[in-house]
Amino acid sequence: MSADLKKSSSNGSEKSLINEEQQAKISEIRRLIGPLPEKLAIYCSDAAIARYLRARNWNVKKATKMLKETLKWRAEYKPEEIRWEEVAHEAETGKIYRSNYIDKHGRTVLVMRPSCQNSKSTKGQIRYLVYCMENAILNLPADQEQMVWLIDFNGFNLSHISLKVTRETAHVLQEHYPERLGVAILYNPPKFFEPFWTVTILIFVFYVLFFQEIKLSLRFLRMSLKIAQMIIYAQYTKIYLS
Repeated sequence: MSADLKKSSSNGSEKSLINEEQQAKISEIRRLIGPLPEKLAIYCSDAAIARYLRARNWNVKKATKMLKETLKWRAEYKPEEIRWEEVAHEAETGKIYRSNYIDKHGRTVLVMRPSCQNSKSTKGQIRYLVYCMENAILNLPADQEQMVWLIDFNGFNLSHISLKVTRETAHVLQEHYPERLGVAILYNPPKFFEPFWTVTILIFVFYVLFFQEIKLSLRFLRMSLKIAQMIIYAQYTKIYLS
């Protein structure tokens, strides 16, 4: 993220303050995208384009490509047209749902309970995830762009993991919902996660200290930071949500 990109923290707002150079890049992407039907144009606001730019380290070419792919995906997948009746069977066990509470910054909290998986359909699971993401975004306050994930691992074991679903989930979230996750809270994570957390924290610290020398990818930095946030907030869940 650019050093010039600042965030308001007085009220927990995640809205970024855009400088002139960044605004010029937003305008350039809008020019490169060209005219859009009204149905898709709403996904190309300044704030939306800025999220794609941040996800690609303010690289106009990469952000434009990413946004074009999302617009194509939206035109074909039509996430805004998914209705409850279509995904209700996926929701029967409460594996994902928007909570009736918010965090202390007013952000939507999406609760995920992987042990409550009730479907073997990758298509159905992803469609329900997209439905929940769209719903969570619609319920964000005007001064927020990001949400909170509360992942409850109670009763979780390795049998609940599907590599195919995990891979598809990561693809959809990273490519089509960039910069939407404010923080993920892991509640009661299984013991076999601990070695991974330890290694991740060490890599993250090493990255921060020796960035200029090792030149690791910014995407990996963002991934490590998100995981570090998960660990920190998992320890203070009650405080954070109160």
